[in-house]
Amino acid sequence: MVKKEEHFSEEARVDDPEHALEGELVDIDVVAEALEASLEFPEVPLVENEDEVDFEDQEDLSSQEEPDSFLTVKAPPKRDPLSAYLKRISYFPMLKQDEEYTLAKRWQETGDVRAKEKIIASHLRLVSKIAQGYRGYGMPLLDLISEGHIGIMKALEKFDPEKGVRFSTYAMWWVRAAMKEYVMRNWSLVKTGTTAAQKKLFFNLRSKRRAMLEEGQRYLTEEQIAQIAKDLNVPENSVAEMAKRLNGNDYSLNTPIGGDEEGQWQDWIEDEEENHAEQIAQNDEFKKRSEMLENAFQFLKPRELKIMQMRRLEEPPQTLETIGLELNLSRERVRQIEMKAFVKVQKNVQQQIQDGQRKAEVALNNNRAVLDN
Repeated sequence: MVKKEEHFSEEARVDDPEHALEGELVDIDVVAEALEASLEFPEVPLVENEDEVDFEDQEDLSSQEEPDSFLTVKAPPKRDPLSAYLKRISYFPMLKQDEEYTLAKRWQETGDVRAKEKIIASHLRLVSKIAQGYRGYGMPLLDLISEGHIGIMKALEKFDPEKGVRFSTYAMWWVRAAMKEYVMRNWSLVKTGTTAAQKKLFFNLRSKRRAMLEEGQRYLTEEQIAQIAKDLNVPENSVAEMAKRLNGNDYSLNTPIGGDEEGQWQDWIEDEEENHAEQIAQNDEFKKRSEMLENAFQFLKPRELKIMQMRRLEEPPQTLETIGLELNLSRERVRQIEMKAFVKVQKNVQQQIQDGQRKAEVALNNNRAVLDN
C-alpha cells in the first residue's frame, strides 16, 4: 500500500465526487483500502472514457447511491466483493480530453504519481466492462479485472498524448490482450496454444461451435470442422484438436485410461520438451510484433484507429456496413479509411524493422571493434 501523503487532511477531502478532479484531490488510497479489505488483488482499479463506452449500461452492476462524503466513506462491511469494487469505482469522474492530455503530459514529463493515479482512476470502469465479455470462459470476474489492471498500467507507460488519441482507445487493446493471455494460461492444464493462429482459433471456436451444434449434439462433424477451418483460415486438424481440448475437462495426470494395461492419462500426453526452444522463439516473435503494431497504431488518427480496431482486432471483426452505420459513413468510405490506415501501419512497421536492423548492425560493429582492440 502506498503511504498516504500529508496533504490529504480532513479539510482537503472532497464531498462531491463529480467535482473531485477540479480540486485535484481524488484519493486513490481510499479505493486501494477498500480493495485490500475485500478483494485481494492490485491496489489500482480502472474505468473507461465517455467517448468510447456507454456507462449507462453498467448501472445494473452496482448501486449508484452516492454517500454524503465519498472520500470519508469507510469500506463497506461484509458484502459481495465485486459489488463493493464496482460501487467504489463508480464515483471516480471521467476526464475531459484536455484534462487527460494535461495529466498524461505531467506523468510523462515529471513522473507525477498523482497524475498517473487520476488517469488510471478515470478509466476504472473500462476494465470491468471489458471483463464482462470474457466471463463465458469460466474465469472469476475479479481475476479478469485484476489482469486488466496490469494491461491498463502497461498502456499508460507507452501512451503518447501528442498523437491526439484518447487513452481509452489506446488502452482497450492492452486490457483485452492481458485478459486473453490470462484466459489462455488458465483455461486448461494442457496448453491450448501460444501462436497467434491458435489464439484466434481459441477465441472464435466456442461461438462458431455453439452456432453450428444442433440440440443434443456435443461434437462437431467433419463437415462442420471443415467449414470452421475455412471461415477462420486455419488447418482442419487444428480445429479438431482445439475442439477436443475445449470439449473435455482437465484430468488428473494419474487418471486411468481404459483397463489396467492401458496406463494413465500422463502416459498419453505428448512430450513437448524438444519444442521448448521453438515455443520461446514464437512467443518472443509474437511479443515483438505486438509492440511494433502498438507503436504504429499511435500514428493513426482517432477515426482510423477505431476502424482498424473494429475490423482487425475485434473478435469477430465488424462488417463495413456496421461500422458505417456507427460512424455515419458509407461502406466504401469505411473501406477506404481502413486501407489507408493499413498502409500507414504497414509502412511504420517496416520502418521499425529497418531501424532495428540498423541498430543491430551498429551493435555488431561495436562488438567487432572491441574484439579487434
